[in-house]
Amino acid sequence: MRGLIGRAVLGLFVSASAFAAKPEAVPGEYIVQLKNQYAIQSTQVLSQQLGAYVKETIPSMNIVVIKRPMFELADSVVKTLSQNPLVDIVEPNYIYRINKTPRYWY
Repeated sequence: MRGLIGRAVLGLFVSASAFAAKPEAVPGEYIVQLKNQYAIQSTQVLSQQLGAYVKETIPSMNIVVIKRPMFELADSVVKTLSQNPLVDIVEPNYIYRINKTPRYWY
């Protein structure tokens, strides 16, 4: 009986995590951190080397925001860009929201 209850409770947690939504991201946008030995060059050169439109650069952190076609699956874009010798880290441009209201209004 005890084992049955334990399995039922475990099943609730497993099924809840199976329905957890993927984090929301800006469609077609990815954050790419280049390896340290590769300084951010001109955006045109980077666009050619990454196969994407460079939307924004953050030179102090060696990061670029790129745009790829929205019909591409995020997992395949991340996998493809990860194999590029220029790229250190790549991930979708996730959207973060604050769900807390301010304590004080000014």
